[in-house]
Amino acid sequence: MKKYLYILLLFFICLTSTGCEEILSMPDSEADSLVINAIASPSETLAVDLSLTRSIDSGTPQYGHIDYYDYYMSVDSAYYKQFVVKTADVSFSVNGGERKGTMHYDEKKYKYISDYQPKPGDNITINAEYIDAHGKTHKAYGSVDIPAKQPEFEILSRYTYYDKCELGFFDPSGQYDIFGADSIMSITLRLKDDKSKRNFYRLKVRGICDYNSLTRKTFSVTDIFTTDDLLLTDHTLTTSFVSWPAYFTNIFDDHLFKNNEYTITVKTRKRRGDNARVLVEYQEITPDLYYYLRSVYQYRIKNTAVLADPIGIHSNVKDGWGIIGGANASRTIVYYEK
Repeated sequence: MKKYLYILLLFFICLTSTGCEEILSMPDSEADSLVINAIASPSETLAVDLSLTRSIDSGTPQYGHIDYYDYYMSVDSAYYKQFVVKTADVSFSVNGGERKGTMHYDEKKYKYISDYQPKPGDNITINAEYIDAHGKTHKAYGSVDIPAKQPEFEILSRYTYYDKCELGFFDPSGQYDIFGADSIMSITLRLKDDKSKRNFYRLKVRGICDYNSLTRKTFSVTDIFTTDDLLLTDHTLTTSFVSWPAYFTNIFDDHLFKNNEYTITVKTRKRRGDNARVLVEYQEITPDLYYYLRSVYQYRIKNTAVLADPIGIHSNVKDGWGIIGGANASRTIVYYEK
């Protein structure tokens, strides 16, 4: 019996002490692809972010150092300056050629901008072409149908309550918020839905003030808000992100709506400054934009986890990457009591 045990033990020792190694060669880098990002909405003129993908061995430039304060207050987030494509030919067409136009690069906004403000129901196609320093031509294009109707909502109630922390100012999620005041507004909304088809939405609750004594800026905002409602819960978001708590999302579809409506209560912290107010915006978004945002929300909490499953970023751009989304929004402003 001992003989068999020794043989078995020897077998396992040999099994664990041997292995194989294979060196995989990396193929030559293919031409980088264009990345087009745009959200067409009737509330603003059409604009496009344009950049290039980067392969592992393509010599991706390093990010410059930027601290949180600079990131919070700056238009550039250490991304655009190093990756944006500035010399491309970018054009758009509306409803199959009913209107056409070219877009020019704006150095201050890091975007290609146009003079066209989309209309509800528009079909918009964006084309981009870029010749790099090596003479290679990169092309990409995509289109979107803007939602034809503004989604409807109403504010059922709202109230403000005192919420002071001795160690500082915190937002409702428990994260540090240096620009927040010691008041929280609770708002109850009734969201409405058109049941003729499956719809996708985004809810934005933005705290605003006109002057902030700490930053010496004339405008201070935050998009952080919270709720315990199931509608804004995504169980794939298992980790918090900055001030977004774990499992929280601001995008959703209409499967929880009853009788074409849904009632939800949200909370947001008041800004420290003059004329503090809350902008509530209820957007109907295109399905591609919904799936893109959902994949980005999943990616941003897992991009540093070595053992995490890879996240594929949803794209509807042909011959390239990115998202050309559409949105149509209703909005209202709620002021704090004086």
